[in-house]
Amino acid sequence: MNACETHGPDSRIDRIYTTSELLGAVVSVDVIEVPEEISDHHIVRLTLDADRPADILDGQPGVLQPTAA
Repeated sequence: MNACETHGPDSRIDRIYTTSELLGAVVSVDVIEVPEEISDHHIVRLTLDADRPADILDGQPGVLQPTAA
């Protein structure tokens, strides 16, 4: 978010959440600035290794899947 009178100094309040199981698939995180006339927020981009989520799910039955009670 850009600095402004109503929000104060430059700060980052947007975030991305992931599970601990998928954390190993994260390749990078960066912020793409958006012109202030378009939005008062910037874009947070998370890049994942496309093979890792499948590997994680294949190797750990029940991960991110509902379990029978």
